[in-house]
Amino acid sequence: GSGGQENVYHNTLREVLPGIFVAGEHSTVDHGYFEGASVSMDLERHPIFSAASMKTSLSNLTHSTSQEAELKIVDRDDSNLATFTSGKGSPIVAAATQTSSRPKKILRQPKLPIVAKRLDHYTLICSNAKEVAEFHIKYLQFELDSIKPVNTGTVPEGDHDMLNYILRPPANKDMLMVITEGLNDDTIFRKYMKAHGQGVHHFAVEVDDIEAVFAAIKKRGIRTTSEKVTKDIISGLKQFFIAPSHAGFFIEMIERPRPRSAIEDDAKNHPDVTDREELFTSNNMAELAKSISRFVNPEITKRPSQFLDCGEEEEEKEEHVGEDVIADAMTGVDVGAIAAIEVTVGDLSSSATFFVDTLNFRFIRHTGEKVYISLPGASHGVGIILKQARFALEERKATVVFNAPNLTQQKMNEMSQAHFTEASESGMEGIILPDKHTTYKVFLASTCDVSMQNQVVRSYPSFFDLKIDIKTDTAELIAFLADPANLSAWTGHRSVHYSPKFNSWVETRSNDSGALIDSILEVTVKEGSRVCFCWPQRNVKIVFHCSEIAPGYSSICVSLPSTLCERALSGMKHIISIELDLLKSIVERNTHAIPDRFYQQIQAYHLRIYGVQAKHLLPNDVTEEFGFRGKVITSGSLFEQMSTDFALTITSRPQAVLVPIDIADVQAAVKMANAYNIPLAARGSRVSHSAGGQAQADEGLVLDMSPLSTVEFGVSGESIVVKAGAGTYWDEVIRQTLRHGLMPPVVNDYQYLSVGGTISMGGVGFMSHQYGIQAAHVDVMEIVTGQGDLLSCSKENHRDLFDCARGGLGQCGIITSVTIPLVKAPTTIRTYRLFYPATDASSFLEDVKTFVESGQIDMIHAFLKPCTKESIKSIVGPTAFAASSKQFKKLVQKGESNKSLVYFLELGCYLWDNHKAGKSTTTATSSLKAMKKLPSFKKDCSSKSPIRKLLSSKKDGFLNGEYFTDESDFANYIRKDPPVVETNKEHGTVPHPSFATLIDEKDAPTLLDHHLASSERGDDSTNEILIMPVKSNNSELLPGIHAPIFAMPKDSELSYFVLFLGSVIPKQASSSSSSCEEQMSTIRAHHRRLYSLSTSLGGKRYSYDTITAEVKGEKEWKVHFGCETVWKRLVAAKRKFDPNHILCPGVDMWKEESSNTASPENKQLHVCQQRTIG
Repeated sequence: GSGGQENVYHNTLREVLPGIFVAGEHSTVDHGYFEGASVSMDLERHPIFSAASMKTSLSNLTHSTSQEAELKIVDRDDSNLATFTSGKGSPIVAAATQTSSRPKKILRQPKLPIVAKRLDHYTLICSNAKEVAEFHIKYLQFELDSIKPVNTGTVPEGDHDMLNYILRPPANKDMLMVITEGLNDDTIFRKYMKAHGQGVHHFAVEVDDIEAVFAAIKKRGIRTTSEKVTKDIISGLKQFFIAPSHAGFFIEMIERPRPRSAIEDDAKNHPDVTDREELFTSNNMAELAKSISRFVNPEITKRPSQFLDCGEEEEEKEEHVGEDVIADAMTGVDVGAIAAIEVTVGDLSSSATFFVDTLNFRFIRHTGEKVYISLPGASHGVGIILKQARFALEERKATVVFNAPNLTQQKMNEMSQAHFTEASESGMEGIILPDKHTTYKVFLASTCDVSMQNQVVRSYPSFFDLKIDIKTDTAELIAFLADPANLSAWTGHRSVHYSPKFNSWVETRSNDSGALIDSILEVTVKEGSRVCFCWPQRNVKIVFHCSEIAPGYSSICVSLPSTLCERALSGMKHIISIELDLLKSIVERNTHAIPDRFYQQIQAYHLRIYGVQAKHLLPNDVTEEFGFRGKVITSGSLFEQMSTDFALTITSRPQAVLVPIDIADVQAAVKMANAYNIPLAARGSRVSHSAGGQAQADEGLVLDMSPLSTVEFGVSGESIVVKAGAGTYWDEVIRQTLRHGLMPPVVNDYQYLSVGGTISMGGVGFMSHQYGIQAAHVDVMEIVTGQGDLLSCSKENHRDLFDCARGGLGQCGIITSVTIPLVKAPTTIRTYRLFYPATDASSFLEDVKTFVESGQIDMIHAFLKPCTKESIKSIVGPTAFAASSKQFKKLVQKGESNKSLVYFLELGCYLWDNHKAGKSTTTATSSLKAMKKLPSFKKDCSSKSPIRKLLSSKKDGFLNGEYFTDESDFANYIRKDPPVVETNKEHGTVPHPSFATLIDEKDAPTLLDHHLASSERGDDSTNEILIMPVKSNNSELLPGIHAPIFAMPKDSELSYFVLFLGSVIPKQASSSSSSCEEQMSTIRAHHRRLYSLSTSLGGKRYSYDTITAEVKGEKEWKVHFGCETVWKRLVAAKRKFDPNHILCPGVDMWKEESSNTASPENKQLHVCQQRTIG
């Protein structure tokens, strides 16, 4: 049939073997071909037969009209599925049972007769059931149904050793929660807790005809904890457990003799009846508990899965949150219905396959480390999320997701400030409660999309990292993969050979010292369809799951090891994906389909095994291939400039500098880098303020973003905004916005930095004490991801990318434009300059805090300067210095003779000339309504003003109680060069090693005093220190959006940005390079000590500085970000938006902590474009 008949007959077909379908009795199909009946099968090749017409059609099938025949359809175990007879004669047996010299076909087993109706309950194991139950009732709005004591046999009859609290979730009336406590050390539940800790033990699925389900499961070879169904004689309740080796945790099957709603109605209508039917029975609970005893041996269960890291997970320290805090935080929160239960498993692909293929759950989607499934046929209800464990101790940990309908962003901010964890995962955003009170993670989701019940489900879901379909016989494919001798034909494993010495296949590899050794390679076929490649000495295992999707068509899904770091896993995934394409081309005899660059990348990857560092080189015609229209620069002054950075401490020569014409060129550059597996760094300005190679790409590509320098104004709602190209200098943005009496909320201390660069870094400025970082003041960003896609992101769209790009150090995408809300700008600024003795950092910073908290100061920054006459005069001006008191001059003279230092503090207050503001008729200022609503900061600066009173109250702290005041044009003041630039002008361009940190107000004096106590801090006349107070990233910013990725000291309301900036200036007496090298070595060693001290005090590095060698690899960066949730969000975004780890390599965030390559002295090889591997 064809056309409309497809829909008519689709649901009447029953697949009895892959490719063999039988139609129902009412079908009108006699015989022939049926097109499109299943999305997973090519049914043009498969005959479909009606059972009613089978006898009359049999002769046509067998091409034997002269004799009667019998057709049997059997499975691999020769179990008869169907028999059709046209009369007497020899039986015709299905081909699957015939003997042949060829390997047997791998046939998918028939579905089991399991129809899961719903999730009946989930059970917690904990050490104090009463406390956990009370918490659920008090704060999570659960209701108590009953308390059931049970005797599992460790205490005398009449006593009990197990206590169960049965609760009802607030909005899931068809579901229960059971909280179980073992009352002595001999109980199975205490033993379970020793092995796995507290948390969710199992969930139960209600089914019909549990006896048939049990029989089918046992016939399939699935292990259960008991050899029969546990049955309560009185109530008829039936239950059994499936062993955890299949799904990764215990699953209970339960059949209730009557609908639970009927039992509950009886209890409500007849409360006086004591001998009533119960939801659970003591006898069944006792028997089920006994049945799991042999599966909970702590010595066995603590062994890590073969897929997991053998090491223990680093425990994340959790702040203790008292119940009073929880009560305040939960006030007004509607917990809502349970949306999903997430369970962590050791082998994600096996667990997911078991649920879908054996228990008939519906596959929803796969998101890398998670698989979403649901009960079959359900249009609503609780979803199941299976998550891949990273460590052995993570197995069987659970999270229950509640769909909290009234959890607003403001409420989440309040809860996160009360030590609750704000989290964002695929499809979900919300708050995680401290599991100290619940024993498992409770996720209150404000937005939740975990069920997706109406999504079309694929017949062959992918639970794996990589997948490819190949036109070949499955059995032959498995035989080809399982022969190690074939590896050299489609991979870069060229040194695989059989070793009589080891009586095994081996692969020659280099060890960490560069010596070549033989590593054992084990290739096994499991369950007839899984080809496992295992390198035991390296603790690496890769599994190829093969399946037949149609006769002559096969599918391969690959599971990668979970023990590798992100960078190594990304590289392996990229190469295996290429090797799969090569395998497909070889099998299908279509080798011309593989580009030369794929051979190049396979070769380079596998050469590392032999200690050879291979470089990926771009061909000369690469720009034509990808349509890049801009300039490609490989030499000259711009190339040399792009090969270093502001600090002049690191030189990394790229293959080329790309100068794009527009955003389309940026996309082409990223796609080019991806195709050739070459790192790419976007550089916002040609000067580049990064000081440790962050904007460089050794042997890669550097993208000069300066051509993207447009500035456009607009109105968004009630805000006036500016949209700036990522390569635009802030100086240009400020110049154009000030024309209209407007400016960004936070302005840098140096304006010749790019917009995209500072937003990627975070952005600290004069106004950060009021408004935090620049990255918190972005409405919309346009970003080219690491795969070359252009996305517009905001807090409403692509929120994961929006959050990870602001302060995320360019790890997920290249910012091409930024839309920023504007505020009213002053016309004039009045400054107050004060000098504090550097002997007491505590008093100085205490005054700074007072000025911040007064709300009277619009701009604050400070420097550490030599206490000399010339230094002070350069700051306040000769006239003002001459007008100062004699006592002030004496103090300066004394400081100069003692070679003392002073903290120079500059405070700024905005003034407006109202008739000058807002006259322009451009788009930016045409909205009078918007202008009126912009914030205004006008201050009273008269002699009796609060500011002058505040200064008078602090006069005992600063030098002689004197301060210097001045008024300047705001535009001129804000665009002036900072002191370090003045140093450059005086001494020429010199190296500037630096260390920058954000440190809590209470710890900042310790850091500054340590610096001043050091005799190796360098020359105070040229080594600057910049200090700016910064409002916490977690504070309520006005206006502003929380920038969750940007790292700041934990629980700090006010931090100080402290920049220790050195200058390596050749001495007058000797200009030798050794003198400069000595200076550089001394300054950098001092900075490293400051970094160690700052880190120990809870400080967070501001990552543009020269401290790069100390912060490399996932372990160090995870410590930097501090919060496990933040790190997971960044990892997830990296996997999603830059899976090949192309972008911003200079940050070294994903550096492999240990490599199997030889020492740096080994030779390097430029990989040519050859059609050979290895």
